[in-house]
Amino acid sequence: MGSIKKFSKIGVFYSGNKARLLLVLLIPLVLLAPYIAGSLFSGDTFFTGYLMNAHDQNIYYSFMKQAQDGHIRFLNLSCDIPHEREYIHTLFLLLGGISGLLNLPLWLVYLVSKYIFSVLFGFAAWAMLKKVVSGGWLTTGLLAVMLGSGFGLFGKIFSLISGIEVSGEAMSSFPGDLWMPEMTVWNSINYTPLFIWSYLLIVLIYGGIYFGEKKESFKPFLVSAGSVFLIGLSHSYDLVPIAFISFALFLLFRFFKSWPFKQRVFWGYSAYGVLFFATLLYQYYVLKTNAGFSLWAEKNVNLPPNFIVILMGFGLLSLGYVECILRVFKFKQMSLELKFMAIWLLLQTALMYSPFAFSRRFILGISVPLAVFFVLFLKRLPNTKLPPKISYTLCGLLLCITFLTPAYQVAANFGKVVIRDSRFFYSQEAYSAYSYISNNLTEEDTLLSGIKESNRALRFSSAPVSAGSTQQTPEDVRNKVEVLFSQAGGELDNFVQNRGISHILCNKSEHKAFLNKNKGFLSKNDVVFENDLYIVYEVM
Repeated sequence: MGSIKKFSKIGVFYSGNKARLLLVLLIPLVLLAPYIAGSLFSGDTFFTGYLMNAHDQNIYYSFMKQAQDGHIRFLNLSCDIPHEREYIHTLFLLLGGISGLLNLPLWLVYLVSKYIFSVLFGFAAWAMLKKVVSGGWLTTGLLAVMLGSGFGLFGKIFSLISGIEVSGEAMSSFPGDLWMPEMTVWNSINYTPLFIWSYLLIVLIYGGIYFGEKKESFKPFLVSAGSVFLIGLSHSYDLVPIAFISFALFLLFRFFKSWPFKQRVFWGYSAYGVLFFATLLYQYYVLKTNAGFSLWAEKNVNLPPNFIVILMGFGLLSLGYVECILRVFKFKQMSLELKFMAIWLLLQTALMYSPFAFSRRFILGISVPLAVFFVLFLKRLPNTKLPPKISYTLCGLLLCITFLTPAYQVAANFGKVVIRDSRFFYSQEAYSAYSYISNNLTEEDTLLSGIKESNRALRFSSAPVSAGSTQQTPEDVRNKVEVLFSQAGGELDNFVQNRGISHILCNKSEHKAFLNKNKGFLSKNDVVFENDLYIVYEVM
């Protein structure tokens, strides 16, 4: 009888929530469709598995490859500084470990994980939204959370007309949803599993505390504790806003529920606090004492742009700020859930302009409560003097405008697939060279190449790459590599000796001047790989 009742409940839930289930399952699929097309129709090229910001994602693949090879702790292979394996990244350990255990290509695990985390986030957001809206507004809320965006499309149109590219110093003048993928849920799905993983864990953290307090139960706190452990060892920037907002949620329940809380709740907060501080201290220790990662921490300056750029990036979702502030004036009359949403939104927005050197990172998560208040703003329109047909049409129009930038990005990604953009689709010659590096170099070796090739090779290499990254390579080393390869200057033999270089990768087309200038030195070393476009030397 029990199983029959369960099946009947599932049937009732399904029949009443078909549209929402389809949204949760299909929205990530639509956003990831260009990636699926890229993997299916790569032709004679190698599809990298990403369609934006290859630089950072090559670093992510470097960590995943180490996990694929059986390592639990990671090296920073973006530099040739000697250091110990100490860094743990729970997400890349999970993805690389799955790839190694099941013998699956990393790009496939990377892509599938984006979809799985997106669907899980959709269900978590659904559970959260049910506490503040219902019926058609719940569906609207899901759409706003998962697809809501700003005026990035209009910024792109301006870029095309004016000729000003969305890059360099000019980038921070464009709407944030164009260049800050963590700003919105849809672009986090589009970019990397790391960001949508973080969104999922943040909702689980706050949800666990909420249900633990409401039910006076220890078990929901375990969800929060486990989630804070995972996010603390994967996207530790989020620990700062999580600390403030978790404490605010604790105080909220004390003031509006009961101050003397039960022992189960006390132990729940204790478990949460222990894992929070354990991950915080571990990250602090590694980033301060490990030579390979302390440089990363020092160079990680990431400040937010002007708040107008943020508002433009959120676009019409920014009306959620208006709704939130209007309701805060009647704070006592707000439900406990909306009180928390308001604190989450306003406190995290304020933290984004705090003195932390990486405070721009705190934008991840803001779009969730903002989208909730945006939907509550839309709910006001049918209560105005406007005729119902006009008011509901206006609601739909405002909502659809927030979908323009993701629609543009999906189309743009398909365009990159059609032309097989060389930033994301490598020629067979390039892939053969990188495969040689992947199969033959070990962490005892050190690879030297030009700036662009170094970052690309990082994805495949088990060996340190002298200039693999902007933020994780010493600036003086990057400058010397730039002089060696781009300007055909400097003394290659001295650099090779001082940095302990074992292999040199050259792109024959892009590094002609380098090859000509250093012909004498290179001729003394063995050519261990060569094709029409690439050559690899082993330093003797």
